[in-house]
Amino acid sequence: MKAMLIQTNLNGANLEHAELNNANLNSALLKKVTMLGINLMGSTLIHADLREADIKISILADTNLQHTKLNNATIDASDLTLAEIDEADLTNAHLFLTKMKGANLSRANLNQAQLKYANLEKANLTQAILIETDLHKANLSGAHFQQANLAKTNLHAAD
Repeated sequence: MKAMLIQTNLNGANLEHAELNNANLNSALLKKVTMLGINLMGSTLIHADLREADIKISILADTNLQHTKLNNATIDASDLTLAEIDEADLTNAHLFLTKMKGANLSRANLNQAQLKYANLEKANLTQAILIETDLHKANLSGAHFQQANLAKTNLHAAD
């Protein structure tokens, strides 16, 4: 059964290791929530507020995060394969060792985001803003950066 948590206020909640795959969390308030090890595969979080959320070591593959606020979120070592993250705000987000293969990050704001060792293979970063973003040793094979802003971005040793 699919969880329906539309516009639910879960600010500061502890959702560690929760199984919320295919859940509808559109416009949910999830600021400073702890989601360590959560399974959100196939879920929808359009316009959700996940600012300062701790989402480490989690499954967000095939998740819809369009227009989501992920400012200062920690999403290290998580799986966002094929996720729809277009027009999301990931300013200062930490995505160390995150799998984002084939993800759509078009028009996303990744200013000062940390993507060291991230896998962005075949990701769509068209018109994305990556000012002062750290892509050190990231896998960028086949990624699309048309009209993206890469000013002061660290691409040292990126593939």
